[in-house]
Amino acid sequence: MRAEELERMYRLEDTYWWFRARRLLVRLLLQRAGIAPGSLVLDAGCGSGGTFKALRDTWEVIGADISPVAIAFCRSRGMELSVVGDITALPLRSGAVDAALSCDVFEHLDDDVAASRSLFEVTRPGGVLVTTVPALPWLWSEHDIALQHRRRYTRKTLRAALEAGGWQVEWLNYTVSFLLPVIALFRIVRKLRRKSSESTVDLFELPGPMNRILTGLSCFEARLATRVPLTPGATLLAIARKS
Repeated sequence: MRAEELERMYRLEDTYWWFRARRLLVRLLLQRAGIAPGSLVLDAGCGSGGTFKALRDTWEVIGADISPVAIAFCRSRGMELSVVGDITALPLRSGAVDAALSCDVFEHLDDDVAASRSLFEVTRPGGVLVTTVPALPWLWSEHDIALQHRRRYTRKTLRAALEAGGWQVEWLNYTVSFLLPVIALFRIVRKLRRKSSESTVDLFELPGPMNRILTGLSCFEARLATRVPLTPGATLLAIARKS
């Protein structure tokens, strides 16, 4: 991810509706997977550290990211156990962590199966992987290009990448389903009105009332997504276990 996008993420991560809902979702997924309080959780591709900040009250969280800029942001949040490292070759011993967390990382990689195998290796037997990825290839837009994505996933392609890494996939579901029509329409309109050749992410500072409405809606959906199957949405979720 480009340094300017990381900086924008760091600046908005505590308040922006997308990030607040995503942090709640990750917490609920770890609870659904049965990860006990105090367990060691690896945040692989930890970005600017917002997830660490949201989880550290319950779990011991360590982080790895390929970007030195991202790790600097993490350490500014107090995430001392964070390292610059490639998710496909993590600097951890085999079976070191109770759970691995990979939020919106696989889509950046040329070889997502290598990342799946690497996370499998550093997770203890019986441990889990919780992952989120962008869904629905037809939703591809300049947002994906700006974030340097390689692909968007279907249930079939995400399951294949995880199983090829050795994981037993226990659960798959969509989220960001409620807002999918709005997101799709926005991206179509933006493409038609595009004037610059430079791609930018769909991340804008919103008026307070709108941000609060979207936060409430998305947090409600996050709770729902961990309980019942949802219709296709912009994000795929998975829980997989090292049996």
